[in-house]
Amino acid sequence: GNLIMKLTDVCYFQGGSQPPKNQWSDEPREGYIRMLQIRDFTQDNSKVEYVKITNSTKKCEEKDILIARYGASIGKILTGLSGAYNVAMMKVIIDEKIVDRKFIYNFLKSDVFQNYIKNVGQRAAQAGFNKEELSKININLPTLKEQKNVAKELDKVQEIIDIREKQIEELDELIKSQFVEMFGDPFYNEKHWTKDDMGKYISVLTDFSANGSYAVLDSQVKMYDSPNYAYMVRTTDLENNNFVTDVKYIDENAYNLLAKSKVYGNEIIMCKIGSAGKCYLMPNLNKPVSLGRNAFLFRYNNNINPVFIYNLLISDYGQNEISKYVRGAVTKTITKDDARKIKIIIPPIELQNKFAEFVKQIDKQKLEIQKSLEETKKLQESLMNKYFG
Repeated sequence: GNLIMKLTDVCYFQGGSQPPKNQWSDEPREGYIRMLQIRDFTQDNSKVEYVKITNSTKKCEEKDILIARYGASIGKILTGLSGAYNVAMMKVIIDEKIVDRKFIYNFLKSDVFQNYIKNVGQRAAQAGFNKEELSKININLPTLKEQKNVAKELDKVQEIIDIREKQIEELDELIKSQFVEMFGDPFYNEKHWTKDDMGKYISVLTDFSANGSYAVLDSQVKMYDSPNYAYMVRTTDLENNNFVTDVKYIDENAYNLLAKSKVYGNEIIMCKIGSAGKCYLMPNLNKPVSLGRNAFLFRYNNNINPVFIYNLLISDYGQNEISKYVRGAVTKTITKDDARKIKIIIPPIELQNKFAEFVKQIDKQKLEIQKSLEETKKLQESLMNKYFG
């Protein structure tokens, strides 16, 4: 049967070391070792640094599991790099005769552990945790053989998730390469399309403009299924591609009052403050929709296909072009007038439509994979709860 153990009885935790600045080096040197920081695990192109090896240097191998102790990354489980590690991390030392490394790794990623750490972190001023606090966590420990089976099963599920995510990425890449195939690289415009201000092709450019009073209601309002409520789309909904949970509504009166900001689907929606210049293609939700604050809505004339312009605006070219007009050091903003100045290429509409058709086919495939991905994630969650909940 399973044993309920204290986590600290089956694992030891060892904090990292913080060498003084004069023991650091940008180059590998004799008697020095790579110094790992949280960003080395979380960012692809983190700058590699080295520190002098002394008695207090704490080292880890690739197979070791580290836990981030502070700040935004608190509780993040890190593995796969060898070197010395700093005080922002703690190493998990395990006795492989009693516990399976992968079983522990999954336990540490489970809600049981993660929620506990986040709660402890919120209480501490430093938003960190120490070894004493880890002694309060219990782990449900089956036999070593059973642990290995659990770890294998969870590995398989994670593998499927990774494959699905990679497939989605590859389909996105396919859309990008098809774009360049059909339209060339807009930076060089080697196909000599007309290049012009986007403003000349916009038929409607609006943002949320209220003159009068209205109320924004959150999704707890159960009446929104009645025709008297309209959904208020915000860039967060578009970012999460979720138009169901945690959404906002306005009543019919407000919907008509904000008539200029009615949204029908297929518009380009652009953040005007914060992630200023970030663009989304509005899906068709088949219900009354109104534009939320802090965003512009663009509709175009018959020379522009929305799927084409969306892919142009999110391309490297589009992002570079938009960034010329984003202002502000701290809070980034973009104005309507500047949005009109963005330079776009205008290939023949037939070609744009052909591209849109291609994207539609790819999106169908993406949707299938997305569905399978979500089901697998649900399965993963239920297995995690079964073994660690």
